[in-house]
Amino acid sequence: MDQRQFIGRRLTNVFQSFLLLIAMLGLMVLVGYILAGPSGIRWTLFFGAILFFLAPRLSAKLTLRSYRARELGHGEAPGLYTIVDDLARKAHLSPSPRVAYIPTDIANAFSVGSKGNAYIALSDGLLRSLNHRELRAVLAHELSHIVHNDMGVMAMADIISRVTSMVSLVGQFLLLLNLPLLVMGGATIPWLLILILILSPTVAGLLQLALSRTREFDADNEAAALTGDPKALASALEKMEIKQKSLFQHVFLPMRKDPTPSILRTHPITEERIRRLLSLEKPRE
Repeated sequence: MDQRQFIGRRLTNVFQSFLLLIAMLGLMVLVGYILAGPSGIRWTLFFGAILFFLAPRLSAKLTLRSYRARELGHGEAPGLYTIVDDLARKAHLSPSPRVAYIPTDIANAFSVGSKGNAYIALSDGLLRSLNHRELRAVLAHELSHIVHNDMGVMAMADIISRVTSMVSLVGQFLLLLNLPLLVMGGATIPWLLILILILSPTVAGLLQLALSRTREFDADNEAAALTGDPKALASALEKMEIKQKSLFQHVFLPMRKDPTPSILRTHPITEERIRRLLSLEKPRE
């Protein structure tokens, strides 16, 4: 993989993530200002900070329990831990993440926790579908999320989105209370401000989805750099996409696309991820 190409993509993804977080924060501040002026900004930021530092968070183990996942010991999965430990050393991550097993046929993998206490969860369907190269690539992708604290970034985005939605709902409620005054001409509020209050939760949600997709592209890029094998991750993504289709759809509607609009997907389109990964392959001499 060309080093300049990798660094360029990495910087682009980081810059996009930064801009999206700033846009979400700016939207939250704007809604607070519309609701109560400068004091609204202060209270919105204060409430967001309190929520970020004091709100109870689901522990990694509790999240895993919701998926009926269980931690695998080194003796149960020595091959998996050999791969994870090797990738962690290359990524300068210590301690290595622990591995959890999800008893489901769905091909799925995700990471939870923080750098010092992280888990990579792998489903039974995934373990049965992928070969060694592909599994290594998927583990590198999830480890990249941990190295760059993507769980923390997305948690911050989620808090900003929630605060924006709550403040917006308060503003809309106050508008309803003042509706008789508006109708009788006793009070006037610019329609643009009303529109911002109504649409801000939707805009915040879309920005959050865009941030999630950017972090996925970045993790793909980092995984390709860690393994030196972008084609393996592309192959794994293709297998996971096929595995997640129903048997009926796979047999009778193999060309059917995901009906969910791309702007509403938390993950990028698989075809686009594969295209970007294959573009990282070194040209043959």
